[in-house]
Amino acid sequence: MSRKLVLNINEYVHSSDLHENSNQIKKNISKCSYPDNISRNDFDQWSIVSNLGNTLQQQMPVVEINTITSNNSNLDQNYRQNRTYMSQSKLNTSSRLEEKQKRRRPWFIWIISIIQLCVFIFELIYNWLLTTRPIETNLSLNPLFGPNPHVLINIGANFSPCMHAIDGITNNVSSTNFPCPNSATLKHTGCTLSQLCGYNGVSSTPNQWYRFIISMFLHVGIVHIVINLLGQLLIAGQIEKKIGIFRIAFIYFASGIFGFILGGNFAPDGLSRVGCSGSLFAVIALALLDLLYHWKKTKYPKIQLTIHLVDIIINFVLGLLPGIDNFSHVGGFVMGLLLGLAILGSPVNLRRRKKPKLFRPIMNDWNNPLWYEKLFYNRQRKWWAWWLVRFISLAVAVTLFALFTESFYSGRIKCSWCKYISCLPVNSWCDLGKLNVVNS
Repeated sequence: MSRKLVLNINEYVHSSDLHENSNQIKKNISKCSYPDNISRNDFDQWSIVSNLGNTLQQQMPVVEINTITSNNSNLDQNYRQNRTYMSQSKLNTSSRLEEKQKRRRPWFIWIISIIQLCVFIFELIYNWLLTTRPIETNLSLNPLFGPNPHVLINIGANFSPCMHAIDGITNNVSSTNFPCPNSATLKHTGCTLSQLCGYNGVSSTPNQWYRFIISMFLHVGIVHIVINLLGQLLIAGQIEKKIGIFRIAFIYFASGIFGFILGGNFAPDGLSRVGCSGSLFAVIALALLDLLYHWKKTKYPKIQLTIHLVDIIINFVLGLLPGIDNFSHVGGFVMGLLLGLAILGSPVNLRRRKKPKLFRPIMNDWNNPLWYEKLFYNRQRKWWAWWLVRFISLAVAVTLFALFTESFYSGRIKCSWCKYISCLPVNSWCDLGKLNVVNS
């Protein structure tokens, strides 16, 4: 048994000084006495067990630390993999959206363009039946190579006396004479307002409200419809691919109708207004918003912004010339801008979400959220502020639409200088289209 003690001491003592005195230590240990109730064999066994216990206690923290470190490394690796997967999924999603937009067909714009072309062919045929020629040869009546303006009124052009009461004009419908649809000059005034307006005639309070919609499908002449269809197919078709058929249809009709309502409030009552120019200016507003929303993803955005602004300014300036309804342009652009802000979503830089504050092991749950979490979870404060902007834009659009529609029938809004939005005060351009009552 003393040999075992000697071996244990030699295992735990490594110093050179102690090794020299090892023999003396061995002798002293052999002379040691043990308690009566514990034998030397028991003491040796107890010392070995205690040493093993101390060894296990020292090794346990190391094992725990190694386990936690390995778990943290695995979590970090999983987190990095999740981040990589999220970035790759975002890239894949954006690429899929771009491919989907390229494959999408602008069905609404195609259908509306075909309808407008068919309606224009009908205009020419109807003008032929009434005036024995498809195109008005008197360029003073129509310089754009199209039907007689009185024929357009009879078909459904936006003509105020057919749509609401006008003091001194519609008070006595049967006795007031207007140009006939088949008249080649303005001097031929042998028809009543009911005969001119058509659609079963009008009463002393005309209300052919559907002219706000029908007039969007009519065009003055060949030049007019060619310009509108080119802009419609080239610009509006691309916008429809990006925002979808329902949103483009809603903005198209709402903006076109509002342009005619605005003109009905301030334009001279004797002018007839047709065309989809208000809707096209709404599309121009949507294209401008789309450029601003995707500013960082657009090549040469400053150049494109300059082109957009120059195009808008030129069109507004051309709208000041006689025979062009600039109220439709301005009204369509304003309504398109407001509705675009309301229903097009938010700019791309505001759509990025904040980093999730969830515990890393449940990152997979964050990567597969529910539908309402996809819309609202982890949004930036600017995104919520933009929702306020969208709500205000929608409220302003609805208010303007209702306010000017009510004023069209009641004449509540009075504005003496608003006529200059659509004309220049030269050569009596702003007096064109005024109705004068002549007693005979």
